[in-house]
Amino acid sequence: MNYGILPVEMAIYFAYLLPWVELILGIFLVAGLFVRETALALSSLLLVFMAAIVIRSLDGPLENCGCFSEIGSGSDRGILTLLLKDILLLVLGACLYLSKSLKKGLSPASEH
Repeated sequence: MNYGILPVEMAIYFAYLLPWVELILGIFLVAGLFVRETALALSSLLLVFMAAIVIRSLDGPLENCGCFSEIGSGSDRGILTLLLKDILLLVLGACLYLSKSLKKGLSPASEH
């Protein structure tokens, strides 16, 4: 809501929904289930969050959304640090998505 990108009703809905979606996708990723699909979904969410940060920062200093301490001050350095971390995570997600050596699910690795 502090970013003012979504209407209040939608922001409240997403505030309740997104953490659960992220948790489920994180569990899938750790468990090795649907790795490519999960990496794509998480990377897509990350791109949306990055776009929101960039778009909102163009209008002036960011207000703290309560998610990241780096942007609490609204400084350019904090935003840049956050975006660099997000880019690193995006690269890792792309590596997972593009990897040809991924196992399917929790199957034993000894099947060659």
